[in-house]
Amino acid sequence: MKTSFKYLAIMVATAVLVFTGCKDLEKMQKMADQVTLSVSTSPVEMHGDSIEIKLTGAFPAKFFQKKVTLEVTPVLKYGGQEVAFKSLTMQGEDVEANNKVIPYESGGSFEIVDKIAFDPAMREATLVVRGDATIKDEKQAVIEREFAPGVIATATLLDFTDGKVIKAADNFERVTYETKEAK
Repeated sequence: MKTSFKYLAIMVATAVLVFTGCKDLEKMQKMADQVTLSVSTSPVEMHGDSIEIKLTGAFPAKFFQKKVTLEVTPVLKYGGQEVAFKSLTMQGEDVEANNKVIPYESGGSFEIVDKIAFDPAMREATLVVRGDATIKDEKQAVIEREFAPGVIATATLLDFTDGKVIKAADNFERVTYETKEAK
């Protein structure tokens, strides 16, 4: 009798802990549209041989739960492939880890700056920002937003493989004279 009571008590305690964690993640998911995210350039641009992004975000007050760890990852999706930029892990006030702490009462902000190598197939890419929240062993996607359709890659449009420049005559006139007579 005592053994079955112990098992029942353990199961009830486990269920309470699991459902409490789920409630926090669900609350974050409902408030996810209040999180402000912005990218420095939209669409993203190629500079040299790489694509660099600067993602900034801000969490409103009472969004970031105290026992939650959140990993934010910008991802460039193109042609059925994905390339992830550097991710940033943040934590609530009661988590014992070495990540950036976001206070529950006041909220907070973050910034991710990273670059990846450019691939010509990335011209028709879309930047997606994902946020995966974790409480204990439970993980849930909280944020997923699309930004910046396409990549500005103007430098790749010039094909200069043969190294020859073509010069042709034109009708350019530096000064154009016009005269008019009054009637």
